Amino acid sequence: MALSLIAALPAWLEWCFIYSIPVIALALLVFVPVAYLTGGFNWVGRSALARRFEGIDIRSAPIPGDVAVRYHTYRGFVIYFICEEFRFFSSPPEARKLLGRLLRFNLTWGLPTWGILFIPAAAIINYYLQLRSIAAQQAQNELNPNLPPIRRAM
Repeated sequence: MALSLIAALPAWLEWCFIYSIPVIALALLVFVPVAYLTGGFNWVGRSALARRFEGIDIRSAPIPGDVAVRYHTYRGFVIYFICEEFRFFSSPPEARKLLGRLLRFNLTWGLPTWGILFIPAAAIINYYLQLRSIAAQQAQNELNPNLPPIRRAM
């Protein structure tokens, strides 16, 4: 059955089909070991992720008026992906701005992976949960500005 299907293809498509299998196999035999020996795909999207943090003042320890944020980013390529968690303190406007940037990062760099099945939903749900947490922390800061940020966000 398969041979009759290939025979029914135009000549150029048959040529592409026949020669693409060894090329892909050779690429996998060379590319996968080299990627594994050089540390995998950790470089994929790293510079784009670093650009998302430019111009944003984030801190590891809170100052009065800060909010605590925890957000996961996803990046990778085909069958390999990396999930990173970022925990930081920042002012509410800057935290919202950075969350928007990280959401856009997830919806671009997280999609070329097998995680396309769940990354968009996870990223969007986490984004709205963190926005709600920021609003609650901001309301707490307005009531008593000397209290530290809510720890449940961390």
